[in-house]
Amino acid sequence: MCGREPIMPVPLRGKRSRAEMNLLFREDGQVELGFRGKIWLQGLDLRLRRAGKVLTLRDFQAGPWTKEHRVGKRIWRRRLSLNDEEILELRIVQEDQILRVEAEFLVEFPGLRGSLDYTDPPVVLPVFAPAPDLSYFLCTFGLDGAAGEFPGGYWPETRLGKVAEGFPQKPWAPLVLWDEGGALALAPGELFLTSPFVPCEEGFGRALAGDFPAIPKGTVLSTWIAFGESPEGALLRLGEALRADAPEGKWETSPLLSRLGYWNAYGSYYTELIHPMEEKTLLALAEEFRQKRIPVGYFGLDLWYPYERIGRAKVFRPDPRKYPRGLREIREKTGLPFVLHLSALSEKNLYAADGTDPAVYEEIAAEIKEEGGVAVWHDWLRTWQFVTPKLLSDPWAAERWFSGMCQAFRKAGLPVLLCMQTMGMVLASAREPNVVSARSYTDHLFSQRLALAKAKAAEPGIEKSWVRSVDIWKQNLLVGFVQWAFGLRPFHDLFLTSFHEGFGGEHACEEATLRALSCGPVGFGDALGKADPELLRRLLLPDGVLAQPEHPPIPIWSTLFTETSQFWSVRRAGEAAWVYWIALNLGKEERRVRMELSLPGAFLVWDPWRKELTSDSVAVPPEGLAYRVLLPERKGVALLGLLDLFVPAPGHLSWEVRWEGKWVWEAGGDDPPLWALREGKIVPAEEAVQVVRR
Repeated sequence: MCGREPIMPVPLRGKRSRAEMNLLFREDGQVELGFRGKIWLQGLDLRLRRAGKVLTLRDFQAGPWTKEHRVGKRIWRRRLSLNDEEILELRIVQEDQILRVEAEFLVEFPGLRGSLDYTDPPVVLPVFAPAPDLSYFLCTFGLDGAAGEFPGGYWPETRLGKVAEGFPQKPWAPLVLWDEGGALALAPGELFLTSPFVPCEEGFGRALAGDFPAIPKGTVLSTWIAFGESPEGALLRLGEALRADAPEGKWETSPLLSRLGYWNAYGSYYTELIHPMEEKTLLALAEEFRQKRIPVGYFGLDLWYPYERIGRAKVFRPDPRKYPRGLREIREKTGLPFVLHLSALSEKNLYAADGTDPAVYEEIAAEIKEEGGVAVWHDWLRTWQFVTPKLLSDPWAAERWFSGMCQAFRKAGLPVLLCMQTMGMVLASAREPNVVSARSYTDHLFSQRLALAKAKAAEPGIEKSWVRSVDIWKQNLLVGFVQWAFGLRPFHDLFLTSFHEGFGGEHACEEATLRALSCGPVGFGDALGKADPELLRRLLLPDGVLAQPEHPPIPIWSTLFTETSQFWSVRRAGEAAWVYWIALNLGKEERRVRMELSLPGAFLVWDPWRKELTSDSVAVPPEGLAYRVLLPERKGVALLGLLDLFVPAPGHLSWEVRWEGKWVWEAGGDDPPLWALREGKIVPAEEAVQVVRR
């Protein structure tokens, strides 16, 4: 079952290695990090911009490295001085397959020349030089320069490349370095909102951005490094380490994570720029869902409050022009709670908040609860950071604001969905248990040319922001996987279940499939009378719970440098495994590909869209998507599961399968009917295997 605690994927073939990172301390004080018989990283230089000069390691008097052993960890220390005053202690801590490179300021460090530009930070510490033959995988940060127009920043995107070709100029976090021998994953360990990685002449460094004059005594800047057999193994181990000290939180039963939602965000037929939502429409939609027996669990309600401009709210209370009786009465009448949208605040907001004090969220949380909200959808987060320079006025200001916001909602019992967030916020959320999900990429609206053409009347130029669906799919999958590694369920945004003339919805089946596999929230946004109940039922168990695999799709790394990227997910049950496989075709011609998977045992290849068996050579349409499920098979019998679902073996169901000369399939007494394939024909499971109902 998908949850806040990501499952470390067990390799489908082979065992995990116990290889460890090795440290080599050279006579000149430089440090080399070795892994699997080669040097992966070296250096540990620094950059501190002070009084018109950039200080590097050469400007300090450096003491020798010393080593100590403690229970379960090894620590190396070195002190740096300026004019005979000890300024910094550098530490390398090796503990439980994680390496932490730490720098502690032993005194206040004044005289820094700060900046509001994330690409021009006053502090870069440490600086690493990676081996040039490695590949890299990273997510751009979401904010860069201080200049630029509202709303500021951009959606984080993944980037892949070779170290020898250089890193992107945009800041980023986290970072994965890999080759055929394994992988290293790196991220800052604190001050996440202002600590991206940035390119340096030698390679890259961990930055601390901000316009602050000094770094307080006792400040520690750490960079965490995890290793693994594969990029996903290293990244998941890193995420597990960052989450280790977070308070526990159980939010899996929240409607946001477990039920189907109806959303009116950008991409819905009721997009604010085209057909604004109002009370009458909400009530009509709820009645349609009741009549068509579509088990919607909540409304995801965008822009329900008065705003100065979209993205800058005046106050978070129901807009009387749209909802004259408020929202609670609508909830009581429909039985549907709300996931309520928030944005950045206007400078003239009615809370008199300046954007730095998170105490305002206690009042906002109370209002959301009063209106029938069960979760918070906090949008425009990078904009809030962009338009609030005070959040960069001292090293801890942004972190205090974000953590205080999360804690205010946790105190009110509200889970949080992030939107328009930076990767710094994704990393910070690893320690905030009620931050359960994040939008993985841009709004669904921007894949719909016809809808954008309508929206330009309200927002001229928006039609120029069109993005191909296949490019959005790829970023949703890749960024979503990174988010999941740090404890967030990826939300691919709403979709349309049918084609809407003059609006969009051309890829309903593909969009539905990706959301089923995402392990995140699932929502649709059709016009009245246009929702496809049959398509929506393929996403759900009979009780209305989302049918999803164990984890979101993981990249097959060797394919990412081609036009046909492949991804996989899985459901395991004892001695059986169902493997979910996706291929994207970024090209303009059909491509035929074979599944780049190494699997133990025998499988049959199932096409859930057409409900038929196929070969493992799959035609992927131009700028399109192909989807298959590999069914476990022995002696002519394959286990199918739930015939009509996009995910026929959901992780929510408590199954146990073993082989005793025949398949023995244990399932819950209330589970839906099970199906199998015998000699290629679909039959009730009881006719082909031994089914044991518990």
